[in-house]
Amino acid sequence: MKLPLHKRIVFWLLLPVILVGAVISGLLIRSLSSPMESFLTEHFESNLRLASRMGLGVCDTYFNQLLEMRQEDNPDMNQAFKHEALQEMKSIGKEFLNVHLMVVENGHNIRMTSLDLQAESWNLPEDVDSSDKEAVLEAKLAGSAVKASIKTFPFWGWHIVSFVLEKDYQAPMRSARHIVYLSTLGVLAAVFATLLVVFHAFVRKPLNRLVLATENVSSGKLLKVEPARENEIGRLTAFFNRMGSSLQNKQDEVDRLIEQLQESEQRYRSLVDLSPDAVLVVQDGVITYLNHSGAGMFCATAPADLIGEPIREMIHPDYQEIAHLRFQEIERGLGSYFLQEFKFITREEQLIDGEATGTSIVYSGQPAVLCVVRDISERKRSQEEKKRLEEQFHQAQKLESVGRLAGGVAHDLNNLLSPILGYGEMLLEDANDKDAEPLEEMVNAGRRARDLVRQLLAFSRKQSLEVKHLDLNELVSGFEKLLRRTMREDIAIHMVLEPDLPVIDGDAGQLEQVIMNLAVNAQDAMPEGGMLTLETAQVELDRTYAAEHKGVTPGSHAMLAVTDTGVGMDAETRERLFEPFFTTKPKDKGTGLGLASVYGIVKQHGGNIWTYSEPGRGSTFKIYLPVSAENVAVLEKPLPQSSPDVPGTETILLAEDEDQVRNLARIILERHGYTVLDAGSGKEALDVLDRYQGPLQLLLTDVVMPDVNGRQLFEQVLARSPDIRALYMSGYTENVIAHHGVLDPDVHFIQKPFTVNDLLAKVRETLEA
Repeated sequence: MKLPLHKRIVFWLLLPVILVGAVISGLLIRSLSSPMESFLTEHFESNLRLASRMGLGVCDTYFNQLLEMRQEDNPDMNQAFKHEALQEMKSIGKEFLNVHLMVVENGHNIRMTSLDLQAESWNLPEDVDSSDKEAVLEAKLAGSAVKASIKTFPFWGWHIVSFVLEKDYQAPMRSARHIVYLSTLGVLAAVFATLLVVFHAFVRKPLNRLVLATENVSSGKLLKVEPARENEIGRLTAFFNRMGSSLQNKQDEVDRLIEQLQESEQRYRSLVDLSPDAVLVVQDGVITYLNHSGAGMFCATAPADLIGEPIREMIHPDYQEIAHLRFQEIERGLGSYFLQEFKFITREEQLIDGEATGTSIVYSGQPAVLCVVRDISERKRSQEEKKRLEEQFHQAQKLESVGRLAGGVAHDLNNLLSPILGYGEMLLEDANDKDAEPLEEMVNAGRRARDLVRQLLAFSRKQSLEVKHLDLNELVSGFEKLLRRTMREDIAIHMVLEPDLPVIDGDAGQLEQVIMNLAVNAQDAMPEGGMLTLETAQVELDRTYAAEHKGVTPGSHAMLAVTDTGVGMDAETRERLFEPFFTTKPKDKGTGLGLASVYGIVKQHGGNIWTYSEPGRGSTFKIYLPVSAENVAVLEKPLPQSSPDVPGTETILLAEDEDQVRNLARIILERHGYTVLDAGSGKEALDVLDRYQGPLQLLLTDVVMPDVNGRQLFEQVLARSPDIRALYMSGYTENVIAHHGVLDPDVHFIQKPFTVNDLLAKVRETLEA
């Protein structure tokens, strides 16, 4: 690069000054080097001789003292005086600048040195003894060059050596040369500064005025510059001023046009850059423009990161063909506009759903496609979530409708089954061996019908529960033996129970039925054997989980998971899994109510059940049961069951509006020793009680009756007989029973239809409670 004029002038002034300075410095150093070197050599040699003579004088002094004391032959005294002499000589070596003292014994052993040396011996030069006593020798000591003066003290076999290191010997000479150089440079700097002052005043300042005038005109500022003198530079400045005035008007007009253009461009950029959608310009399949929103949408740091990238690489492979077709139509003029949904791939390999519009434009003089992409991923997710929730809602409605149907017929079915089972069991007790088999088949059929009704009630969540505080781990562990006897031998059972599980409120029998139904289904799903895993854990279901799973209440839950390694289920089967009478088994292998009853029992416990399964990968049923509000540490122990074989002697008031059920209960109780006062309604029961004057121990009453319900009847009977106990029975739904206050924890209840043993055991339990 060519230097400016004033810098070149300075350079040509500085070059001769430097050359002259170098010559003068060389001559000065050459003329002064020899005298300085002679002076310094004489100075150091004099110090060396003086130091060695002083060391020799110390040795003479201490040896003469030995002679005066006549102790020269005493080894201890001799050694002590030698030591004192060495210490004094060591201090002498520190008195001289850069001159050191050393004692060499027997020609090579170093006894003392005032300088720390990395050596223990030194061979004296061969000509020491024959040399001039005042001579200064050059030698090598511990790898360093030295100048030395050597004195011999023969009585002790010592050589006193004073020496100076060559680097210390040369240091004053180097310092002298530096002083000469610096002095010369100082003189040259003063000369050069004088030249610069003269150059600035008479050359650079006028040139600066000319440069300033030219820069003003060339930069468009058009500022006037007044010339300092009437010379060539001044006339040139005046010419530039006149030329600037003539251009001022045109410059103002150009400035107005540029300002309008900048405002228009700024409005355009604001509209595009502030748009929440991605705006792209595509030419020949390559991105040539992208706004900031587009860079953020595709996970780029800046738009420049994607400029030049093929648009094809940003589109999901499933949509590349249709995208290529749409862009070709625009470029060929077959259509000036398109609207299409695509899946795009960001730089972080994320998928986004985009709604793209495209139109043909001219960009930088070439045909192009202007494409606007809107991210509709959130909208698509909302639509899918809405669809999923609607499906869940319709499924819940469908299950609830079937549940209401099951609960509606439960009472009539139970009332019909009660006399069938009761009379059948009584006939079976009195029958001989010949008639026992058909009666037993009839009773078994009635029991299966009763179980079927109970499964329907379990699904509809309308059966009555005996709720107690339960330890889920204890329940599962106690049920393990029954499971192992029930499952096939090729089914392995594995238990994973989390310790310190919180207490839940539930009906142990119903929850055992849940486990059994799930285990039987798992066994059917593993025809060639496998693993059945029962797992418990404490989980915390948060609001996010509850929002995504309809019917879930946030909070602490005890989880029971039943997992098999069976054939699994597809999505269609999972959707219909809990529908009553839906089954994938042959007609003679199941009723389709097993999982429906599981669903109902779990829901009645205030819990939720979720299924995870894929074809060929087994199935997992996860049951979430809310923990007890009290969370008691000590569980209630179940009361011992009373034996139905114990004959009764008590008097029972029986109130039941169904004749068949009332007659059955009366016959069962009378056959086992009880005195029964039966009535067809609550009002009739009160009339019977008015006529009866004897003791009364138990009221066995239906819950819902036409005139006076069971609860009201008990309150009126209790006023007349304060010690009486009550046992309620019903085939109605749970909600109806709860409305009449029967499901309180301290109330005894039996569900219809009941067997002979069930009724006798419950009566005995109530009387003995």
